[in-house]
Amino acid sequence: MGVTLLKDLLYCSLCGKKMTTQKSNNGNMYTLKKCEYLNEKGKKCGNAGIKLEYVEKHVILHLQTFKEEIMEAIKALDEKKFATNDKDCIHRLNRIENKIKEVKDEKKNLIDLAVAGIFTHKEVREKKQELEDLLLYLQREHKNLKDEINDKKAKTSDAQICGVLSKMSLSNIKDHSDLLNETLKLVIKKIYYSRKMPTDVSNKSTRNPERRNYPFQLVIEYY
Repeated sequence: MGVTLLKDLLYCSLCGKKMTTQKSNNGNMYTLKKCEYLNEKGKKCGNAGIKLEYVEKHVILHLQTFKEEIMEAIKALDEKKFATNDKDCIHRLNRIENKIKEVKDEKKNLIDLAVAGIFTHKEVREKKQELEDLLLYLQREHKNLKDEINDKKAKTSDAQICGVLSKMSLSNIKDHSDLLNETLKLVIKKIYYSRKMPTDVSNKSTRNPERRNYPFQLVIEYY
């Protein structure tokens, strides 16, 4: 079964269990299956299924309607996450800078040690080379870490997510469902689906207009 737009996101609002989808034999259509979870009393949940495309369209239209609000929320969350990561990087950067200063001071002290006769000239040369190698390594680490911090500032994930959401439309669901699904999972925690029909409606034929067009409700839970 391929990746659909809402894969692993749909949950039954009546019992809380994850909803499942079924692909048609010809592979052209997916159906959100009826929830048949058995409760403690042995009674089936009974949340009615529906064509998956109806639910996908509802979600897409919701995202398009509230696109700006959603993007602002994503940006705020990403800035908070970046602040935490940035704090860790700066702490590591400070440690490296302190170590670089220690190595430079140790190099300067080699002259005093040589004059005092504590080290031979050969030992001083070897120690100096050792410290220079360590200094080069620390300076490379320092540069890499600064580049990492700057790169995070230039390429935050909110820009990538917002870019995908801004291009999301009803026409490109099938062609890019895997990418759109991964993007939605960064924004949406769960989508609760409800379509509980009265007995007199559910007992009617699936071809009956009242049953076929019976409405469903969605509640989207964001991170």
